[in-house]
This record gives sequence, C-alpha cells and structure tokens, in this order.
Amino acid sequence: MYSPFRFCGLQSIRAGCFCARQHKRHPVFPVSWIGRHVVVGLLLASAPFLHGKSFGQLVRSWPHSSTLGHTAWVFSVAFSPDGSTVASASDDRTIRLWDVATGESIQTLVHTHRVTSVAFSPHGNMLASGSADGIVRLWDVATGSNTATLSHGHFVHSVAFSLDGKSLASGSADGTARLWDVATGFSKTFGTHAGDVRSVVFSPDDSTLASASDDGTVRLWDVATGESPQTFVHTHWVTSAAFSPDGNMLASGAFDGAVRLWDVATGYSTATLPGHARPVYSVAFSPDGSIVASASGDNVIRLWDVATGSITAFLAGHTHPVRGVAFSPDGSTLASASYDGTIRLWDVISGSLASTFGPGSRPLTVVYSPDGSMLASGGWHGTIGLWDAATGSNIRMLRGHTGYIRVIYSVAFSPDGNMLASGGLDGTVRLWDVATGANTATLLRNAGRAYSVAFAPDGNIVASGGNDGIIRLWDVATGSDIGTFREDLDLGIIYSVAFSPDGKLLASGSANGIVRLWDVATGFIKTLGRHDRNVNLVTFSPDGKLLASGSADGTAKLWDVATGFNKTLAVHYRNVNSVAFSPDGKFLASGGDDNAVRLWDVATGFNVKTLSGHTFWITSVAFSPDGNMLASGAWDGFIKLWDVSDIVTHAFDAEGEVPTAFQLHGNYPNPFNPSTRVVFDLPSAAEVTVHVFDVLGRNVIVTSPVSLSSGWGHSLEMNASSLPSGVYVYQIRAQAGSEMLVQSGRMTLAK
Repeated sequence: MYSPFRFCGLQSIRAGCFCARQHKRHPVFPVSWIGRHVVVGLLLASAPFLHGKSFGQLVRSWPHSSTLGHTAWVFSVAFSPDGSTVASASDDRTIRLWDVATGESIQTLVHTHRVTSVAFSPHGNMLASGSADGIVRLWDVATGSNTATLSHGHFVHSVAFSLDGKSLASGSADGTARLWDVATGFSKTFGTHAGDVRSVVFSPDDSTLASASDDGTVRLWDVATGESPQTFVHTHWVTSAAFSPDGNMLASGAFDGAVRLWDVATGYSTATLPGHARPVYSVAFSPDGSIVASASGDNVIRLWDVATGSITAFLAGHTHPVRGVAFSPDGSTLASASYDGTIRLWDVISGSLASTFGPGSRPLTVVYSPDGSMLASGGWHGTIGLWDAATGSNIRMLRGHTGYIRVIYSVAFSPDGNMLASGGLDGTVRLWDVATGANTATLLRNAGRAYSVAFAPDGNIVASGGNDGIIRLWDVATGSDIGTFREDLDLGIIYSVAFSPDGKLLASGSANGIVRLWDVATGFIKTLGRHDRNVNLVTFSPDGKLLASGSADGTAKLWDVATGFNKTLAVHYRNVNSVAFSPDGKFLASGGDDNAVRLWDVATGFNVKTLSGHTFWITSVAFSPDGNMLASGAWDGFIKLWDVSDIVTHAFDAEGEVPTAFQLHGNYPNPFNPSTRVVFDLPSAAEVTVHVFDVLGRNVIVTSPVSLSSGWGHSLEMNASSLPSGVYVYQIRAQAGSEMLVQSGRMTLAK
C-alpha cells in the first residue's frame, strides 16, 4: 500500500482529474502528489447538487468555555460615557463590549493583530483602538463597523480621545505621539521620545497632550503649537499617565513600581507613592480627583488617597499582572484588565469584587469519545470541557490542574470511554471519571510540563511525554510508574506520544524534530527520521502501517512504520499543530497556523479540501469514529464541527483524463519563506522552467529545465533563499515542441 518515495529539488508528479473545465474554475492547489489516483468528487462545481449539500460544510461551532470572554491577555479597559458598557482590548486580536449590568459580552470587534488600547469617544458613539500592527481603528459602537483606519506605522501602545471628540491621540513604538483629526484622518506628529510612547492622555481643557515613554519621561505638548513646555523625569520606564479632573495634577506609573504625582504648573513631583512590588502598568484618577488607582505586575490594584498619599484599598483577585484600570463615570466602580484574561469590576467604597467578565479559553486539544457521543477539549485556564457532539452543549467542565500557567495540552479518552487522561503545564497527568467529572488520580507531580498523554489500546496503560525528555508509562489501576523511555539528554521536550493500534509500539515526536518508535515491551528505540523543526503531534493510521507527524516546519509527513520511508505534504505555511487519520485510514486531516484545516488523500498526497472558518491558529483536529464529522479547535477560542461525509465516501478514480490547456494554479504557500511550489497543468509533454522577476523587471531566478509529461497538478519547487523579502512576478514556461506556453503569477517572499 505504501511504497518508497522519491525526492529531488524539483519534483513533478502526475495526477488525473475528472473535468478540466470545472477544475480550472475551482482550482485546488496541491503540493506533493504521488501516483495517478485522484480524489475528485469535491473538486467539481456541480458535485454539491448531487448530494444536496456542500462538501466540508460547517455544521456547528461553539466556544471552548462555559462563558464567553477573551482567550488571552487583556491589555486595556474603558467605560462608555454613560457607564453602561465596558470595552476591553486583548492579545486575542479582539475588542469586546460588555454589558455592565448583566456581564454579557454584547459585541466582538476583530483586529488582525494584538489590540493594546481602547477608548470611547466623549459621546459614546465611537470607539478607538490601537494595535500591534501599527494601525488605529475607529469603530461605530452601534453597528460594530470599522469606520476608519489610521496608520501610525509602528506598534500602537495607547489611544485617547480629546474631550470635544474632534481629535484622537496615539502613542507608538516609534517614539512619537500623533494627533489625528477624527473627521478627516489628517495627523500631525509631536516630537520624538528616545523610547516607546506607552501612554497618551489629553488635559481636561484639550489644550495639552501628555505622553509617557520608555525613555523615563512624561512630556507635555501644547496641542495648538506642538511645543513641549514641560518634561517630568522618572528613573525608570514610564508606562502610564493620567490628568486629574481639574488638570492641575498629573499621575504617572513606572517600571520601578512607584506612582508619582506632579504639579502641572511647576513641574515638581509632589508625591511618590511606593508599594507595588512590580511595574505599574496603568494609573487613573477618580472623577472627583480624590483617588488614584494603580494597576501592577504584582497582580494587585491599589487605591490611593491623593491628599494624604495613603492606601485606601487593596484590590486582590487577579491571578496575573493587571494591565489596565478605569473608573466608571460616577466613580463608584473600577474596571480592571489583566493577563489572566478577565475584566473585573470593583466596588470603590468597599473594595469588594462586584463581577468578573470572562475569561474565555483557547482549546489546544480536541478528541472524540470512542462512541462518538462526546467531545473533550483542553486548553487555557486549566479547564477540560466535555461537550455533547450532537448539540454542542456543555455537559460539564473539569477543573483540577493548577499552577501559575494553567494550560492543558493534551486529553485522551480510555478505549471504553469511561475515563479521561489529561496532561498540563502544571506538571501533572490526571485521570478523570467521565460520568461524574471526579479527578480519580494524579499520576505525575513536579516533573516539568506534561505535553502529551495517550491510552494503550487495552486501556491498562497511560503514556505521557514532557519537557524533561522522558516518556513515562503508568499503570492505570494502581497509578504506579511502570517504565520510562528516555531521549538523549540533548534532545529535550517530547511534544507528542501515540500507541500503535496493537499496543506494541509507542511513537514520539520531540522538539529536535525527530520521530521515534519505541518497543513498549523492551524499550528498543528506532528513529524513523526528522523534520526541520519541532514535531508537534504524531498519530498512527488505523492499520498501524503508517505514522503521520505534524511539525513547526509547516509540513506533515507520512512514514512507513516498517521501512521508515516517508513522503512530505508541504501543507501549511507555518506550524502544523495537529494531524489525524480518518477511521478508514484513507484521509489525513491537518491543522496549522494559517487558520486552515486541510484534508489529504493518503494514497496520492492530494489536498482534497481546505476548510476555512476559524480566525486564528488551528490547534487540534479529530475525526468522529464513523468518519463523517471532523472537529477542530483553534486559538480563536472556538470548537467547530465539519460535515466531511461526502468527501470521504464519494471520492473515485478518474484514470486517463488529461488537461486540454496549459493552466497555472499559482504557487503554494504564498507568502513563503524560502521555498514555494508552482502548480500547473500540462496538456502535452514539455520542457518546463520557472523565471522570477523583481519589481525592476530583472530576471533574478531561472530554474533548471525539467522534462514533464502531460498531466494535472505538476509542481516545481523553487528556492528563493538568495532573494530579499518582497513581491515578485514569476513565469512558468513550457516548451512543447515548437510552441512556447507561458503563464504568469505573483508571489510574496516574507523573511
């Protein structure tokens, strides 16, 4: 079934297709195809009508959390002018709007990069946000539409509206503060700090803009003239600044853990408020000016009496650094944003926690129960979700993993479905009773991080791998350690382990890119080969003859277990985080950092379908036991179910068909670094070359001629390691007898 595979710098592989016209209209860009057998049912535009639905149809999606919320660090928080809504900005690339009264997430606005800052306009109808991509965006609060995009050019740390709402300020990693006209988008730049500008804020009369910087200063700028009449000097990076409501005082927070109060008129420091054990990331005055709130990397918020400098309240509850604070318009409530993924509301008078919004959770692993009735997912915040596969409803959440970083990297059902194993970054492997949710055993403690767990086919043994480079075998009944397999000391982290279907072999994938097989009885080791970067996941085919591996080098490999021969699917332009065989072993699913789930024909290497719908990295894929559904989990916090029944049941052979025209299908991946494959169809035998041209029209690459026969899906690999990043035009030239066939495309090299 699985013969040896040939490799060379330029690889061309012939494949067949059912209908040339439909293939050209709906191209699928394969990367590495072996043989002439092709899966074509899903390539045809007419095929969905044959079965009454679309192939790869998304049938269900739900968040990996019993509550909606941010799935990563929260950097900034702001109240709407009427106090009814809180906006939060997060590393998960989203802004969330929250109903203060109910705690419900009422709207989600999506950026393309980390969102670092958010601010409401004075009338509350507009929202501004700053992002790591150097873009400031304006949003219509009522509709959620992005009404304007303003380019600062570098990482934007802070945004602030003027009190009249006509101007917007942004502070950036380029050391500048910019003032934008909200109506026209016109901007002007205020000076240059010697470090990142972390915070910008207007004075209450809009005449002055303050900018706080990593250069240890807070500078005041005259908005009308652009002059800087005043500079306040700290001894450390300044992360935040805030004017008092009357404009006479300025508060600043810095990396030395101190809050300083300044007299704006004289420039003198009137008070230094020590107490935080870590950097102060945010400061805010209460609406009446009597209190200053400070948020710190020590996970604590302090409230200070401005008149006396004494602490009036100590707000503890966040489990990670607190990055932002904001008072409600009436001053009764303080909102805080934290790296723990939550937004919290505090009663200012009592100092008590009033409510918590979020967190959401990112699923890092998703698996089906043996009978297909349930899905289990593990991820951030130390929770395991059990879900009804038919409805997507949450059956229960399992909590028990602890530690500063509560992340669950791997979950696995026992063969009878009664038990679940989990491995986490807290260094524990835990066993759970699926029926009750009870944590019945903890098999490993204080041994680094447990990245992978797997049950043996008989259910009597659990294997685990982690960052200590050791594979451990555990007796499920007694919880005892019954054996260890150790990688060479310099090989490091084991990211994945998997038992063969007969339980005799254990496969491992590690940080050094090596894929190994271990004899469970003897511990004998066999090295199958390696990837260029760390191996994120390994899994056996149902018959045990093949092993699939996914790697950070952007590829999945299929290995012949007996011979070690392999073929490579250059499947994703970044990390391949997960791979899974269909129950019949004919298809392989892969998920990667390009936000796509891809389905591959195992026999041919043909990319038969790409499933799009996630907005962030795919972390896990799993087939249902009947093969009709595919589950995927992603960094966007969602689990999605895809109907793949038509794909896996209506593929057929179309031997003998040949293209009727020379057709270029583009290059894949694109963007790329440093290699890409140009994919095309040949109607007749030809000698083929690829020519690459830079923006000046210079021919910078010419590949060696390769003689190819007629066929579908030929691909030529091209290495551009000698070229700088940029956009290039390429031509695929096919000399067929006296006729020269030429097709052109555009590619982007991103180093």
